[in-house]
Amino acid sequence: MAETILTTNIPPSVTIVHTNVKQECPVQYVTVYNDRAEVTRLLRYHFDNEGTYDLVLQGLSPSADLTSFHVSGGKGKACTILEVSYQTRYEDSSVSLSDTTLLDQLQTQLDVVQADIDEHAQELDRFKKQRTWLDGRASKLMNQEESLSRSDFETMEQFLNFYRKMLSKIDKETTQEQRQLKELHSRCNALKAKINEHRSQAITNRLIEQREVTITIHVASSKTDVALEVSYLISNCSWSASYDIRVDGGEGRQPKTQLTYYGDTFDLPLGIDSSIKIEYKPVKKTSDTQGIISKVHLKTVRHETHITNTKTNDVIVFVYDQLPLSSDEKIKVNLIQPDLRRKDNNPHNTIITLKDTNNLEWKCVLSSRGECRLPFEYTVEWPYDKHVEFQEEL
Repeated sequence: MAETILTTNIPPSVTIVHTNVKQECPVQYVTVYNDRAEVTRLLRYHFDNEGTYDLVLQGLSPSADLTSFHVSGGKGKACTILEVSYQTRYEDSSVSLSDTTLLDQLQTQLDVVQADIDEHAQELDRFKKQRTWLDGRASKLMNQEESLSRSDFETMEQFLNFYRKMLSKIDKETTQEQRQLKELHSRCNALKAKINEHRSQAITNRLIEQREVTITIHVASSKTDVALEVSYLISNCSWSASYDIRVDGGEGRQPKTQLTYYGDTFDLPLGIDSSIKIEYKPVKKTSDTQGIISKVHLKTVRHETHITNTKTNDVIVFVYDQLPLSSDEKIKVNLIQPDLRRKDNNPHNTIITLKDTNNLEWKCVLSSRGECRLPFEYTVEWPYDKHVEFQEEL
């Protein structure tokens, strides 16, 4: 007789381990970008028994991007990362005892104020009835058609004095009651606003958002220590940097430069280099008149810059000089030296360029102990019957 045995595969139970990332997962390093940051934390845990575990990370920042989580580590047979998932859940927390006590106190104060309002309103109603009664008696007295005796006039005078005295008293007490009612209504409205605010806050706080990331791992052996690196992105992060480059701390100079990223170049003035000798020759100016029928003034300006490199290594020197720029078509400025039309205007490894700002640029490559001379000459021509003034604009 054959015996049949039925077996059922029971899935292994999963042990859940809750971990607060702020308290139990120290930050290893942070990389900050223009609009976000990458945070890397270290998760360490000791497992006494083998099996499958869900490591639930709690206490994550609201700005954390749950879809960016990356987990590394746990390599080898001792630990295997099976799955990384995330979830957001909302817990309905009970209102704290302190919030309930505060609401009860506010409600008690509101009840007392409301009772005072009712009492003063009743007092005002009594004053109104007293005034109505007095007005009725006065109206009845004035509407009498019978002839009045002397005693009647005395009685009427006594009533009028009483009527005036009572009206004054009623009006005074009515004004006082109305002022107190106004203050009580203000206190009542303020208490109601506080009660509504605390109730709304209690309702808002009752639903608490819980952002969690679950790392499912399998531990193959007991008594195992596992270290996992958890990295994720956080939004609403940025950074700014400033650099203080000190060249000569002895003299207390602290040159500063603009923000420059890695790989860029920037210019930083370091002061006068005494190893580069620059001699600016005196300017020579000559004036002349040309033409037979249409005479013109002609002014020639010439000077020369002499540069000497006393260093033991080659240097590159940039020299700038301004060529006058005319705003009138009758005034003509002609560049004589250097002649930019010639292709061989490169003596002594010098490159000459006329910039858009009408400035001449000499780029001189000077060898050790080398020198170069930079002649600069131009003419200015204008009508004979005109007077020209030269102005320098920075």
